[in-house]
Amino acid sequence: MHADDVIFLGEWSWLNAQHLICLLRYCFLISGLKVNVHKSNVLGIGVSDDDVASMANVIGCGATNLPMKYLGVRVGCNMSRCSNWNVIITKFCSTLSSWKARLLSIGGRLSLIKLILGSLPSYYMSLYLMPTTVRNKLESMRNKFFIGGDQEDKKVTWVKWKKCMASREREGLGIGLWARVIQNLYGIDGGINKIHGCYSKRSTWGAIVHFISRLKVQGMDLLSLCSRNIGDEESTRRVTLANWSLVLRRDPRGGIETSQFNALKAAIGLKLNRLPSRVNLDRKGIDIGSILCLICHEDIETVNHIFFNCGMAQDLWALLAKWWELNIPLCANISEWYDRLDDSPIPSKARFILEGVGGALLWTILNYRNCLLFSSSHSKKSDLWDSIVSQSFLWISSRNPKFRCSWVYWLQNPLATISSL
Repeated sequence: MHADDVIFLGEWSWLNAQHLICLLRYCFLISGLKVNVHKSNVLGIGVSDDDVASMANVIGCGATNLPMKYLGVRVGCNMSRCSNWNVIITKFCSTLSSWKARLLSIGGRLSLIKLILGSLPSYYMSLYLMPTTVRNKLESMRNKFFIGGDQEDKKVTWVKWKKCMASREREGLGIGLWARVIQNLYGIDGGINKIHGCYSKRSTWGAIVHFISRLKVQGMDLLSLCSRNIGDEESTRRVTLANWSLVLRRDPRGGIETSQFNALKAAIGLKLNRLPSRVNLDRKGIDIGSILCLICHEDIETVNHIFFNCGMAQDLWALLAKWWELNIPLCANISEWYDRLDDSPIPSKARFILEGVGGALLWTILNYRNCLLFSSSHSKKSDLWDSIVSQSFLWISSRNPKFRCSWVYWLQNPLATISSL
């Protein structure tokens, strides 16, 4: 029941239809509120159209079928299809057609975007997940209106629309609406950190928060699997504990700034430190017998030891430096490897590919270690380097269609080959 609209659900039978007619009659006699039966509709699921028409004649109402519209929203259709969102696009077009964007100032256009264009799809978005294609179409229409052009015109956009949508704290215009709606309803963090069952599952965002909480109770923390970066899409940087000065305008001044800065460093971390090495498992109270390295049996198995300090790992890193003809000292951890990579005097394209080769090396070491632990058969140490060279070539050539390098040149001198492309 919503305001003066009511939906009756029940088993399809003539007896239920008679009971419903009597119920509506008693409601009118008791309250004096007459039900407009001729404005109502009957809908049957899994019932033939003839049966629905017969039932409508008995009740005295109209007959309908799915999909239908209820409270202005389409019900019974696949809302993941872009065609079912045409009603929103039509509303945008009809609203924009009556506005003369060229006659309004930029302040007037901004006010209209925030008050009207930003709120038109919010009702649908609170119930259904909007497809990316529809969202991009609506944002394109808002962008064209903001720059003062008609929908058919192609005007130059001097400022990125994503920059305009950002909040004023992030030097934007605060046009983005949905994030503010979520914050006002569920808090600054969107209700992610609230206790289980705090919010209803009826809304789209409430259902998301609810199921994240349920999975966390079952031992699956989805938020811990999310990677965190600093920067926007174009200037994202790798941040380590040694180069925070590169991304901070000034050092923390103590108090709450220092505590928040320490929390930020702890939240970002390095993914490699979360791997279940023998030392990490032992710290969690899991009985694993020995904490010595599975590969060399000479030192305790930490994450840094597996990938950088083990004798086999050091030999592989030395072969990588010799193959690329680079003077790369042996690194002690992943942070030093990224620092060496950023400081290497090679072109940016070659640096990007070298990072992929380093990833193939790390993956090969981890795969070899896991095979020693879980599998009865594993590769020989002498075959690991050949696997790194071939695997990195397959990865890079498949991920980058513009990578034009033959297998022979890749074996001989990859740096010179990539620099000449």
